[in-house]
Amino acid sequence: MIETQFKLSDRFFSDLRRMTLTRGVPVAVTAVVVGVFVAARAAHVEAPVISLIAACLFALVGFGGWRGYQRQVASLQEFRINLGNDQIRRSQPDLPAMTIPKDRITRIVRIPGRSLTVYGHGRQQFIEIPESLAGFATVESTLRGWHSFEERPAALAAWFPMSAGLGTIALYAVALLATNRVLATAAGVFLIAMLASSEVALWRNRHADPRMRRLSWLLPPCILVVAVQVWLAWAR
Repeated sequence: MIETQFKLSDRFFSDLRRMTLTRGVPVAVTAVVVGVFVAARAAHVEAPVISLIAACLFALVGFGGWRGYQRQVASLQEFRINLGNDQIRRSQPDLPAMTIPKDRITRIVRIPGRSLTVYGHGRQQFIEIPESLAGFATVESTLRGWHSFEERPAALAAWFPMSAGLGTIALYAVALLATNRVLATAAGVFLIAMLASSEVALWRNRHADPRMRRLSWLLPPCILVVAVQVWLAWAR
């Protein structure tokens, strides 16, 4: 079988760097600020100590984020799409290879300006192809000959991760700081449900980065803190 191989272009990595700076960094900074504020208010910590703790956390989060970004770039540099006569295949380090035969394609969803996703049979059988793939036009043209496309808008999808991150931080702050126990309970229960479902979805997702799965072990302690706070709100 003859296959043509495609890799991510320089534009993809430029866009990744821009999105990290404009969306990932603000969420991380907000999380540190809110976390320090909540902890300081609960423990009645003095301002100089708060400043020292904040500086240490910013340093740790900054270093960890930079290392994570470097590892992500290294992995994505090995991302490949192989297009054959009757199948499409995706390969990337740390992820299982995904192959979808031409006659097993069920849907192809195109988000203009962002990507297209090829779906096969099964919930976890899909291949997402960014528009900044080198040779994307060739891949798109070939796939249009295999299956019809569905078009979807891109605006909501582009900003959803950042909105979800800021929303999670807001719920965490309300659950821990609200003096109204009904409000604290509502925010806490919703947050626990959201974090628990995210944990389950991450471990079920065959396309998830193994490093993200390791970081997900931070979620159970967060869930426990919120659950204890909700219990205390009613125990007082």
